[in-house]
Amino acid sequence: MSHHNRRWVVEVKTGLGETSPIDRVDDAKEARLWTLARHLAADGVLLAEVRLRPEGVRVAWSPG
Repeated sequence: MSHHNRRWVVEVKTGLGETSPIDRVDDAKEARLWTLARHLAADGVLLAEVRLRPEGVRVAWSPG
């Protein structure tokens, strides 16, 4: 299946400094995201983090 035909549940977390905002997604939250993904017949869960730092913005993706 092409990646263009896939559906994802995406959780976006933002934060300041060096601490990863994704670390705030605990096991219970991740389980709820996967339940939602199954309910929506999504292909998976992606976690996105947006870190705001003095030198600029950093965006990173992680599989859930």
